Amino acid sequence: MIEGRVEMMRSRRRQRKRRIIAVAVSVLVVAAALFIWRPWEAEEEPVRENGQVSELPEGAEPPEGLTLPERYKVAVWHTPADAARLNEVRYQLTQLGQARCAEVPIAVTGTVRVNAVYYYGSDEELRSFAGQLADRLGFDPPQRVDLSFVLGQDIEGLLAAAPKTAELPEGAADIVVEVLNGSGIPGMASRTAQRLQGYGLVVVDFRNNDSFDCDETTIYCAPDKHSYALALKGVLGMPGKVYPFDYDLQVVLGGG
Repeated sequence: MIEGRVEMMRSRRRQRKRRIIAVAVSVLVVAAALFIWRPWEAEEEPVRENGQVSELPEGAEPPEGLTLPERYKVAVWHTPADAARLNEVRYQLTQLGQARCAEVPIAVTGTVRVNAVYYYGSDEELRSFAGQLADRLGFDPPQRVDLSFVLGQDIEGLLAAAPKTAELPEGAADIVVEVLNGSGIPGMASRTAQRLQGYGLVVVDFRNNDSFDCDETTIYCAPDKHSYALALKGVLGMPGKVYPFDYDLQVVLGGG
């Protein structure tokens, strides 16, 4: 009886040793596979969402058949002399995850600020995106725009009838404005900018519009600046409505 119990104990020890050996072999096999595969050295894969690449590793290009999502509505104003710079803007937008941009060809910008980035509204993420783009392009820091005036052929009459000074809602001194000459009348952007400065506004830029066939002067604004746009519309006696911005961000190139 004693011999039987001893033999049983020996059998259990042998089984335990075999299990330990089997586990050790499994661990060695897994370790060898990991050493050969080396997943820690694998290239980072893009994150796919609904067939799109939501984020790419630094310096990577989107895989074939996939497209980057459109983060913001971006427009790039450029002249015929800006071909090389335009390609650089396209590339840097892609690196920042921006799929597409509208390209606005114009003969002459007529701008007081060349190679500039403007963002429309007060959104912090948009401001950060604009800052990254400006930095990558080697431009000055981006400029916020609260109101955009697109001048029509009625602007000369509007300025003639409008007062030279006006009381606007509190906070108007912080409102940043751009003026685009769509009237085809030389010098009207500069004259309008001076009048708006007389009203206490900050005019960050005035330049040519992409076309000169605008009949009525129009104001575009950020949602939280609608009251200022309406006040200016009343001061200038402008017909029509106030519209939201067409774009979130614009890049204005300046002839190479």
